[in-house]
Amino acid sequence: MYLIRIVALTALLVAQGSIAPAKPANLVSAVPNLIGDVTVRWLGLPVYRATLYAQENRFDWNSRFALELTYVRGFDRDTLVWSTMQELERMEGRSGDHAAIRASLSGCFRTVESGDRFLAYAETPDRVSLWFNGTKTCQMSHASISQRFLGIWLSDQSRMASVSRKLRGQ
Repeated sequence: MYLIRIVALTALLVAQGSIAPAKPANLVSAVPNLIGDVTVRWLGLPVYRATLYAQENRFDWNSRFALELTYVRGFDRDTLVWSTMQELERMEGRSGDHAAIRASLSGCFRTVESGDRFLAYAETPDRVSLWFNGTKTCQMSHASISQRFLGIWLSDQSRMASVSRKLRGQ
């Protein structure tokens, strides 16, 4: 189990390539612009594709945006929660609201198989809605949650800043 968690965490590290994305129909008008698209790989094998959409023709933390992950490999929900929290704690240290964020993620995340899609829609800086295969699973409301949670993939403090820049269209 520990090895699977390490694989999930490491999957956040290496990205390359591109596959044409399919924008979710329910968010077409809210975030119509494709900004970036990368395939994340681990030991050369594709793990998931990350696609960023934005309200404007460029990425801005203060505008609406959506990050979609399309999985090529399966992971169980607990592994996704664990690896997400590991990255959040690595990036910002321990925080008093991490337990609440972990609880939110446990309710939001699902076990994924090849072809499954998770989409995080940053409605405001303090609110992110998560969608699994086109169905809304939850809404997280925490201070600066858009940048904190989605920064795992999009910030310069991510494990692969060059991948983050590519996703942001830079």
